[in-house]
Amino acid sequence: MEQDLLREAEAASAFEQLHPFFVALSQPDPASVIQVLPDLRALIPTISASGLEQCFDYFVFPLIGLLKRAVSSPATSSKCVEGVCGAFTEVLRRFQTLGARYQLKKDLFEQLFFYLCQLFACSANFGDETKLTVIECWFELLAFQESTSQLQLLVKSSPNSIAFLISQLLDIAEKERDRAVRLTALRALRRLVGRLDAHVVGAFLPGIVLQLSKVLLGDYKQGHKIVISALEVFTAAIRISLQNHAAASAAASGRVTASFAIATLPPALH
Repeated sequence: MEQDLLREAEAASAFEQLHPFFVALSQPDPASVIQVLPDLRALIPTISASGLEQCFDYFVFPLIGLLKRAVSSPATSSKCVEGVCGAFTEVLRRFQTLGARYQLKKDLFEQLFFYLCQLFACSANFGDETKLTVIECWFELLAFQESTSQLQLLVKSSPNSIAFLISQLLDIAEKERDRAVRLTALRALRRLVGRLDAHVVGAFLPGIVLQLSKVLLGDYKQGHKIVISALEVFTAAIRISLQNHAAASAAASGRVTASFAIATLPPALH
């Protein structure tokens, strides 16, 4: 009873704080909507996770609509992309602390995955700050526990989307000039690799090793943080692939081989 009353109070408080943004997000003028997005991003971390969930439909669907609009005209909507992805990043962070409805998280994952992939496809139109905001949103989206099962479904239904995501993150890690953008891409790639099944990682291993080798052998001026992050992805991808291969060999031979024991050691880097 007390918990129900607490949830109702949190929902009422969240609604009161977010109501001005509900009104603003419903306005037909994109410029006026974009202006309130930084304030919305700043407000979201201060609202209780359960209260945010109760108000989910009121602001998430308008934000998805803005993201869809940004995808259709990327050259003129960097501020919109930054604002919407920034707001979603904060929403995703809040939901990590909440046992939100599975269907709610599933729907959010599917829609964000679809539109964020489209944003990657037109990322050449974006500046460093916009690219960083998009990748940060990816990073938080992949933190969802539900992302593992959703990625497994996507591997079966849309394997090209997974290949595209890996390729884009690798390209950014290798070719971008901005260090923060490259580091965030490597962090997102590390999280993605950890969410995929071993046989999927193994299928992409040659490309991952090739492009990360270019990063590791790149200009020394890129800094040690990029080298360390690239090594983390490199070793994680190889370790996961070896585990899958060694486990299959051990099962076939009926014994645990030395290579399997080595492959299952904890990673040297975290």
